[in-house]
Amino acid sequence: MSAGVGVGVGVGVGVGVGVGVGVGVGVGVAAPGALPAERGFRPLTLHFTAPGSAGSWPDHPAPRRVLPLEQVAWRNQDWEAGVYAVLVVGEFAATAWRDLRISEELLKWQPHKPNAAREVGKEIELLLNMMADQRERYLAEIVDQQDNAPLAWVAVMGMDRAARTATLRLMNCALRVGELVAIHFKAKYGRPRPSALCPALRPPFGPPGHPAFPSGHSTQGWLLTLCLKEAAPQFAPDLEWTAARVAVNRERAGLHYPSDSAAGKELAAGIFGLLNNASLCPLFAKVMADAKKEWR
Repeated sequence: MSAGVGVGVGVGVGVGVGVGVGVGVGVGVAAPGALPAERGFRPLTLHFTAPGSAGSWPDHPAPRRVLPLEQVAWRNQDWEAGVYAVLVVGEFAATAWRDLRISEELLKWQPHKPNAAREVGKEIELLLNMMADQRERYLAEIVDQQDNAPLAWVAVMGMDRAARTATLRLMNCALRVGELVAIHFKAKYGRPRPSALCPALRPPFGPPGHPAFPSGHSTQGWLLTLCLKEAAPQFAPDLEWTAARVAVNRERAGLHYPSDSAAGKELAAGIFGLLNNASLCPLFAKVMADAKKEWR
């Protein structure tokens, strides 16, 4: 998942939704319009000579005003959401998140487990059936959600940058933290992608250059849903539907096993339990409190 999401007006591209730093672990956003208009491109020619004029225009130099020192202070709301989320990742990293466990039921695929070949075979058969019956119908969604999945959550809640800045910051925190945990457990389990075992799955792109288990889209997507449900519980059914849909679309694409998706959902619940503990993550608690105010 890329690590940031923002909504704003992009210079020359109209209204768009854009992103902070992307690592490609799972859900990410990579659309034009990442910067709001007030932070966009503003060219300035300091020395301009008008045609037929001997001097510069206008006749006075460019503004050089310096504001009084006591009037200028950094405001917390001026943080870029994706960058501020790094601070939350730092405090979350100090918790016991590495001790999170994935249930044995979801680890039957491991080669050293009894009946591993049979368990994996059942999952592969499911993916082949999904490819045959569903992939073509869902392909547009699958491709869009590869890099732009957080927009599904933005859309289902009808968000915009001006009115929901705190909620977008909350989303960025969920994306960054989920990315950290997903990468750690991917490295721990090192599960090859299903198409490595069954090339007939032929994913429409990729597969991504990191292990399959757990699914990053599922981990980050369910963490997004849990965070947003806490902030705006009235959207709970739609948020849960969105997380499930995005995760299953990765299976339809042949990029993940169903157990990858289930493990991501399980991890997200454990992550949220740590992240939403104010004594462990006070910065996140403030982000959550600010987001809740936007939905009262």
